[in-house]
Amino acid sequence: MDEPQRRQLPQIFANSQKLRTYIELRNELAAMWERSNASREQLLVQLQDWCHRAEQSGIKALQEFAMRLRRYA
Repeated sequence: MDEPQRRQLPQIFANSQKLRTYIELRNELAAMWERSNASREQLLVQLQDWCHRAEQSGIKALQEFAMRLRRYA
């Protein structure tokens, strides 16, 4: 992204609840994978919670991804 595009991001995020939700859930999932000190059980509970919130988000891409993740968990 060039600088003018980066400057527009806050306004884009402010105007789109779905985009904010998508980015928030994406960042939470990435942070979950990076935690090395959580037990397998803790990670499973966190992943199930994340999947539930993704399914309730109303964002089709997140709903589909959560469904795929549930097949592995």
